[in-house]
Amino acid sequence: MSETTLSKLYSVAAAAEHLGVSPKTMWRLINSRQISFVKINRRVLISTEAINEFVQANTIAKIDPDDIARNFVYR
Repeated sequence: MSETTLSKLYSVAAAAEHLGVSPKTMWRLINSRQISFVKINRRVLISTEAINEFVQANTIAKIDPDDIARNFVYR
């Protein structure tokens, strides 16, 4: 039998603070299913893994300086 380790669970307010967004923005992410959450009865909790996955999925890679000139568009 393998042992599963649980990650820390944050309240919506604590997860919002951790991400540096407002609780209202956190609720928008939850309601639009952009971030995974755990629901225990009426409580909504966000795991550390869900926060990390959300950050990873929304991280924009930096541009190589050589690519800047090739991708520059005049408007």
